Amino acid sequence: MSERSDRGNPAGKKVVALPLFLDAVARFDPPEEPQVLEVVKVATAGLLAAVQGFVLAWNLGHDVPFDLFMAGVAIWTVALVGYSVAVERGYGPA
Repeated sequence: MSERSDRGNPAGKKVVALPLFLDAVARFDPPEEPQVLEVVKVATAGLLAAVQGFVLAWNLGHDVPFDLFMAGVAIWTVALVGYSVAVERGYGPA
């Protein structure tokens, strides 16, 4: 009989805890535009979903290009920070 791990799905718990963590951060330093926080939540949840998809493909034995994935993460970071700064300074759509 095999033993079953009681750890559950740690990646799923991170996705669930993400909005709670970002709300707690927003209480200490709230953005001037509330929409920025919502965009950050959705974009970060999307990034975590992409990471989970990458890990799943890797675990299934697919040859996943890690360099391409990291380039996507870098582009995601620049886009999200750029959006946040632009909206906070009044340059972007709000």
